[in-house]
Formats: sequence, C-alpha cells, structure tokens
Amino acid sequence: MLSRARVILKDTTHPGNIGATARAMKTMGLGRLYLAAPRTLIDSQSRALSAGALDILANAVICDNVSEALVDCTHVFAYTARRRDLAPPLIDAQAAGQKAAMALNAGGEVALLFGGERSGLNNDDARLASFIVQIPANPEYSSMNLSQATQIAVYELRKFLLSSHPPANTGLPNMPTQKQLAALAEHAQTVLAKINMPKRGDGRLFLSRLLRIIKRAQPESSEVRLLRGLLKAVENAVKNKE
Repeated sequence: MLSRARVILKDTTHPGNIGATARAMKTMGLGRLYLAAPRTLIDSQSRALSAGALDILANAVICDNVSEALVDCTHVFAYTARRRDLAPPLIDAQAAGQKAAMALNAGGEVALLFGGERSGLNNDDARLASFIVQIPANPEYSSMNLSQATQIAVYELRKFLLSSHPPANTGLPNMPTQKQLAALAEHAQTVLAKINMPKRGDGRLFLSRLLRIIKRAQPESSEVRLLRGLLKAVENAVKNKE
C-alpha cells in the first residue's frame, strides 16, 4: 500500500534536506519523492545525506508546481505550522497518519505535502489539501527541520498500517483525484460568472469557501460527477433564457 503514498517537497532550497528526506522515507518504506518547483537540484550532498536511499533520489519526480505533483492524488495532507483562513480541516500528525492509512486501505493515492525551508507552504498550495496537519511541537520553538517533520509524518502513517488492528476500510473507495476536483472548481467558476455570483464581494473568496465546503464533505467520484451534471444543467438553463 505504501507504493500509493508519496512525499512532496515544495520550494526546497537546501540539497541536503532532499537527501535527508529520502532517508526518512526509506526507513519507513516509502519510495516516491516529488519535488515541486525546487530551488536546488539533487547533488552530491543530497546523496551523502540520503545514507543509501539513492534509489529514491534517482527516481524523484520534478514538477513545475504543487498542482502537477498532486494531479492523481485522492487524499492530500499538508504539513504546516501556520494556521490559515479558509483552510481545509486542521488535524494533528497522529490523526493524519490514521486517515492516510485508511485512505491507502481504501485504494486511494495519498500525498504528504511539505513547504520550503524559508517560508513553508503558501495559502494557495495549502488550500489544495484535504487536511492541514500540525505537529504538536514546542510553541515557543516550533521550527522543525524538513526531514524531521517528514520522519514524523511517515512514521505515523507506517504505525497505523502495521498496527495489529489496522484502520477499518471506511475510506471512500472512489474518491475523486485532485484533477477531478480542479475541473469541478473551474466549471463552478464558469457557471458562477454566468449567473453573476456572487452579487457582491470577492468572487475568488466566494469560490474558495464553496470548495472548502465540498472538500470537507469528501464527496465520492460519482458525487463529483453529479455536481458537474448539476452545473451543466444550470448552464443550459441560463443559455435557454438568453
């Protein structure tokens, strides 16, 4: 099941952190590393700090942005120390490990997403997640090395997968991918513009709130298709009145 889990690093600036993250992943049985818009390349320092996890570095996938790295994922856990407005639900690292294990048991594709060393994840990237995850560190000194945070995240995931009483298969087996959700968002934005919604205020804020409601509901793929059908019906009704 761990073959369907990936770690995504965004805006990584230090090559050593890439190698140390690969090492943290390999100790827990994960092998898929994605680098979204990295600010440094894998080099000799990366390989040295990987402590033998050279296969993970050799197969790392380089993406232009987070959306590209998430395109076929069904469950996304964004690890960040900052609270956000209009963000996905907030959980701790242990709950994230359990939910991620449930998603894998249900056949989903899971992503553990981490921001860069300097500023972490921006709000737009964080809103792509299913859940925002915080590690309960010392509030007076919560700064944690990237590979350390990754180690905690992948440990919690492995712990629940290897439990003698693994999480029940209660995850949704037909969860939509991030690509499907993005298509829904784009469709909703088009339809909202045609019916002049929202009447007042920031249209982007309105759409962010709408999508937050959808993600919180965790619809199945069939339900996303139902919503797309509803939007299409609204489009047709508007067109017939023109």
